[in-house]
Amino acid sequence: MKYQTILWDIDGTLLNFEMSERISMEKCLEKHGVSMTEAQFEEYKKINKECWKMIEKDHSRRNELMVKRFVDFFTLLNVSIDGVQFNKDYQEALGTYYCLNKFALEVILALKPHCKQYAASNGSKVAQLGKLKGTGLYDLFDDIFISEDVGYEKPDITYFNYIKEKTHYDPDTTIIIGDSLTSDIKGGENAGIDTCYFNPEHQKNTSQAVTYEIDKLIEVLDIVK
Repeated sequence: MKYQTILWDIDGTLLNFEMSERISMEKCLEKHGVSMTEAQFEEYKKINKECWKMIEKDHSRRNELMVKRFVDFFTLLNVSIDGVQFNKDYQEALGTYYCLNKFALEVILALKPHCKQYAASNGSKVAQLGKLKGTGLYDLFDDIFISEDVGYEKPDITYFNYIKEKTHYDPDTTIIIGDSLTSDIKGGENAGIDTCYFNPEHQKNTSQAVTYEIDKLIEVLDIVK
């Protein structure tokens, strides 16, 4: 095997995060008698994207920013909802509503006898554990590294150093697979490991650090072997 260790991103890579995100948002808003339009949901996604960019740069602001994104969104909706409680409810909902991307389970199972596979996620602990256990992925990984526990976010080199200390992976035979150029791919570059950019929507690749680019997870089998 060319790669002995795989670091897997979860949301947007193994799991269809957008579906989970939308359902969870709708369910949580319903509790407050609030609905949102497609245009409003698109605005939330923009707010959320900026939130995560800031979290990637400064882990210490994580809790503040995860609440702020909802406060900003509720201002847009012109509704009064407690952001702290909503964020808590939303994280629990994310762990309840999930969907595996095509070939995700098949690829993990096919590679399990041949290499070590680890989950490497910036998502919240309650949401990620709920998803991983619900989809059956939890028991397939050799270990799970969630930034909330690690204390740092991808792409911070300290996040990867922590995983390296725990797993003793060899950078020359390790690859990270993810859908984020700023988190997964940049993180892989910082850690000195190969990267695989999962890009099913064929977004413009603005990174020079992409070792491989795929639009179907089944392609990982040819890359790893």
